[in-house]
Amino acid sequence: MTTYKVAGHVDQTGFHVAIVGSNGARQTILGFDTEAAARAWIAQDEQLTNAAERFRRLVLPVAQQSL
Repeated sequence: MTTYKVAGHVDQTGFHVAIVGSNGARQTILGFDTEAAARAWIAQDEQLTNAAERFRRLVLPVAQQSL
């Protein structure tokens, strides 16, 4: 499961989101002016990730059967 953590920049000029993927891959998304903006980005990313996973589980097997 992917985990997200919102953290303030060291110089207190904004926020970033630290991400650790289910495979252990790490990345940081920079450039959020507020903590609320960072949390909104996380919510959107979680929705997109969940939608992509549902697509892979439901649609792709059906499409592969018709090939």
